[in-house]
Amino acid sequence: MKKHIQALAVAAVAMASVSASAMTIDFSEYATDQTLVNVANPFQSKGFTFSTTHTMFYAWGKTQAQNMDQGGAAIMGHEKITMKQANGQPFSFYSVDMDDAGSSPLGTPTGNTTAHPIKFTFHYIGGTTSEKTVYLDAIGGKQTFVFGEYNLLSVDWEHTNNWAGPTMGGQFDNVKVNEDCGVK
Repeated sequence: MKKHIQALAVAAVAMASVSASAMTIDFSEYATDQTLVNVANPFQSKGFTFSTTHTMFYAWGKTQAQNMDQGGAAIMGHEKITMKQANGQPFSFYSVDMDDAGSSPLGTPTGNTTAHPIKFTFHYIGGTTSEKTVYLDAIGGKQTFVFGEYNLLSVDWEHTNNWAGPTMGGQFDNVKVNEDCGVK
């Protein structure tokens, strides 16, 4: 009985340490009253580095109708975006909120005539990769995409060109990660 209690105690401590290292990157440090601000390329938030093949990132103002995170900040990026831990350690990537680049306020048509594909490429410890494509609908407003990927060195995403619409790129926010890798 004593061994079972000790095992439960060890399991509880382990679970607490895993959940303690889970976090949401919400980019609140970029919330602004300005209409639109430039965000450096690369930039860091909560121990993660974000880079793009585009010149820079942007953030809509807190009250701009196009901002998918009203009152807060979402980052807008174009072309290929890469995310990795600043210290180079592996991490887990649970989910991310996304929306089109910002042509339309919440609940209004974006002008896209088809779903907007975004291809994610996951780069794992050991050099293997996998891909998953998700689709933004044609209505302004955030959508949450759940991945549950573990043992990552980095993740890339890019807005593919095989869709018809006025914008190239998108907003991202509320990136849920576990910086301690959370080995599955």
